[in-house]
Amino acid sequence: MSNYLGIDIGTGSCKAAILDSSGTIHGIGSQSYFSDSQSVHWKEQNPDAIVDGMIGAVKDVFLKTDQSLLNINAVSLGCALHGIMAVDKEGNPLTNLYTWADDRAERQARRIKASSDYFELYRQTGCPAHGMYPLYKIMWIRENLPQVFSRTAKFISIKEYILQKLCGEFLIDFSVASGSGLFNVHSHQWNPLSLKLAGIDRQQLSALASPWMMKSITSPSMAEELGLPLHTPIVLGASDAANSSLGAGAFSNTQATCMIGTSGAYRIISPEPLLHPKASSWCYCVDDSHWLVGGAIN
Repeated sequence: MSNYLGIDIGTGSCKAAILDSSGTIHGIGSQSYFSDSQSVHWKEQNPDAIVDGMIGAVKDVFLKTDQSLLNINAVSLGCALHGIMAVDKEGNPLTNLYTWADDRAERQARRIKASSDYFELYRQTGCPAHGMYPLYKIMWIRENLPQVFSRTAKFISIKEYILQKLCGEFLIDFSVASGSGLFNVHSHQWNPLSLKLAGIDRQQLSALASPWMMKSITSPSMAEELGLPLHTPIVLGASDAANSSLGAGAFSNTQATCMIGTSGAYRIISPEPLLHPKASSWCYCVDDSHWLVGGAIN
């Protein structure tokens, strides 16, 4: 029987689980990390502390799991939505990770909501105007940290930062990308209107890929740190939001899930994009043929 390692990069901790091909979980590990709040509106995290947390969670689950089950056939990653950070051309951080809870960009979101672009932007991206979305955080960086903005090679999520360390490529799945306000949920491409508003081009975002895409660990140092063989397959995976609905078995639009973690949300999975006439709900992607529709409850 095959064994798999699932990694969830959350807001307050990273969790890791080993399960077999029947879905039976054989071990769970975790490691916590912290947010830095320089202001009531700012919630930042050190991206390298999150990488260390991921490594710690994997080591923890390996210690808690029967040694006969540690022949891992593949790894998959999930992560929290709406985080963004700037990196230079070598992939080094120019900012901390601004998490979903960081609303420093609320002013930028209000400005777009009052503009003539707003409802077309919502129709294209499925993201209501809110400061948590990376689109508005990039606008905030452009307006408040111009020197950082000018040096930024890419704007990425923590998942992209980790994948680049594991695989040597900047990649992002449709699921996480669709929670950015930068992604068109109909075409599954970066959205031109969003790029124009952010003041960036496509080259400053990662290559888009299906959550089902398989890569492999190509970094000897990361393989050694994680205790995994070099070239272990990695399935890109989806967001924690999509994964929670899938894990609960709520595959149709007649089934809803309520997820409560650091935040809370109510969601359905739909076979087509569903957009609210007043832009009151969000519509993200699960993969290329399913959409995640809902709203926050916290």
